[in-house]
Amino acid sequence: MENTKNTNYNEEKEKETFTRINDKRQIVGDKHEYNQKLPILIQAEKLCEKLNKIDPFDDKKREKIYKKLFKSFGKDIFIRPNFRCEYGKNISIGNKFICNFNCVMLDCADIEIGNNVMIGPNVNIFTINHDIRAKERNQFVTYYKPITICDNVWIGGNSTILPGVTIGKNSVVGAGSVVTKDVPPNVLVSGNPAKFIRDIDNEEK
Repeated sequence: MENTKNTNYNEEKEKETFTRINDKRQIVGDKHEYNQKLPILIQAEKLCEKLNKIDPFDDKKREKIYKKLFKSFGKDIFIRPNFRCEYGKNISIGNKFICNFNCVMLDCADIEIGNNVMIGPNVNIFTINHDIRAKERNQFVTYYKPITICDNVWIGGNSTILPGVTIGKNSVVGAGSVVTKDVPPNVLVSGNPAKFIRDIDNEEK
């Protein structure tokens, strides 16, 4: 996957403000950690505002925003407005990425997107969750798990991908699904919660 790296990305500085996650561990954040990250949150929100106001077909202007916003991105990516993310710095995007209207990515943990991925309108990708216990929730305790979307995945409109999920290569998520568990390669899943519908034959005829 040939990606363009964010030239403004300072790894040492990020280590001070981000808990890096490269596996399925559950990481806990609190209000103090949130306050440390606030400047990055504000920057990402401003960059998303700028991105959503640029002509969707003005690749040069949009690429300038991508370089400041994302951790890395590939060739031929097309993101329609209104796109929103929380940090941007935890999002890696492969080649030939299509993202339709009104996508939200809450990237407190890593979101890794492969090549040839298609995302329908009104899709939510959430790496963060609040504690279900009122006391902890009121103290701003949150839990992060990374999300991986492998090559050639299509996520149908109005779907939600929840923390810790990996969607396997060539798989399809039906419109309106809530994906709570890993999706194997080469399958169709759909529903709330998303369940296996059938295998997809991706072998060449």
